Amino acid sequence: MRQLLNKQTAIVALVGTTSLFFFGYCINRSNSFSLFIVYAILTGLFLYVFPFWKSVARPKMTFKQVLLIGLVFRLVLLFSTPNLSDDYFRFIWDGQLISNGNNPYEFKPVDQEFESPKEAVAAKDRIYNKMNSKKYYSVYPPVNQVFFGMVEYASRNNSYQFIVLLRLLLIGFDIGVILLLSKLLKWLNKKKELIVLYALNPLVITELTGNLHFEGVTLFFALSSIWFIIQKRHIQAGLLYALAIGTKLVPLMLLPFFIFRIQWKRLVVFYSVIAVFTILLFLPFSGVNLFETMGSSIRLYFHSFEFNGSIYYLFREIGFQIYGYNQIEKIGTIGQGIVLISSIIILIKSRDRKELNSLFTNFVWMLLIFYALASIVHPWYIIYLLTFSILTNLKFPLIWSFVVVLSYYAYKDIGVVEENYWLIGAEYIILLFAIIWDLKNGRRRVTFYSKDGDPL
Repeated sequence: MRQLLNKQTAIVALVGTTSLFFFGYCINRSNSFSLFIVYAILTGLFLYVFPFWKSVARPKMTFKQVLLIGLVFRLVLLFSTPNLSDDYFRFIWDGQLISNGNNPYEFKPVDQEFESPKEAVAAKDRIYNKMNSKKYYSVYPPVNQVFFGMVEYASRNNSYQFIVLLRLLLIGFDIGVILLLSKLLKWLNKKKELIVLYALNPLVITELTGNLHFEGVTLFFALSSIWFIIQKRHIQAGLLYALAIGTKLVPLMLLPFFIFRIQWKRLVVFYSVIAVFTILLFLPFSGVNLFETMGSSIRLYFHSFEFNGSIYYLFREIGFQIYGYNQIEKIGTIGQGIVLISSIIILIKSRDRKELNSLFTNFVWMLLIFYALASIVHPWYIIYLLTFSILTNLKFPLIWSFVVVLSYYAYKDIGVVEENYWLIGAEYIILLFAIIWDLKNGRRRVTFYSKDGDPL
């Protein structure tokens, strides 16, 4: 017990909980200076616990200490209201539709009709006036909708109770991700204390627990699926991967990389189960044409909105110079083509590396290409790259998780989104140097230690 609660652990816990309390209850995204200061403290704390830049990267805490502090950091935010994202209002809206037996893909909030004027006023005061994307159908897949409906029903139309109950649910999945990472690290013969890269990462804590994003749920199902593949239980793996797709659509683009890494007969079983169960997940919502409703909203989202882009912004500027107006739709189509070609190239080049553990490296590079060409790169998107990179020797996603917070400067004025391209430029220049550092130095500069203490 003394080893679990030593002086070092107590100091880290005290500084971290104080910073997170201030983050969760005292600032919002328009307080960009305060946000950057708190984030810098949390990042500094992380770097103290795990000085990854050293030639020997040893966590200063045991697995149990990391797990304990990670749980404490998340519970500090339990009763806070999300302060960097207003997406949760749409969660409540969709949950209300689900809990009342309605199809969330059938109604746009702007077209919603109410049974009485009193109901309309109550709903608008509670949710509608605070919600973004009112003119779009829901873009959240079925698993999200089930969670929204369950939590909304349990909270009995109380928004604050909805936030707390949903956060408890997401914390549970987040702890599940930590435990799964520890299993996978052990399978890779790495020290499980390396879960500090996820468990105490400021981006993971603030975005998943603080702002109620579902990337942790998706990762839980995806990593569970991979763990069952390792156990050669491909039916269960397929079911879990379908749940990952049913939570967020990102795992869809990663599906081809299982080719060459699973025996063909088992691969057919795996893919077949995913296909059938994914269809079953969407089936209860098939009262409308999902391609027309949810699909149209997703297309509009990626062809109408812009935030924290990188290569996309360069293409956009070229389009302005040549055509005199924003070529977002054409750039989006070109970007999708490049992503598709890149995935084929990565798949072909990886055909000689049939080890399952090479999967994670391919995931990271594929997601990097996807987000480099995307018009929208919200900070919480980086958590996918960060999580998979923990199972590789790549460090650039970790660096990106520290600097992506600079994008929040766009919200410094309430009600206005105005990006600072100098800060975005700084974010991506740092990321570029981190990528070059990874490519050039690889395993020689920073070594993660295996379980028995030998370099991997």
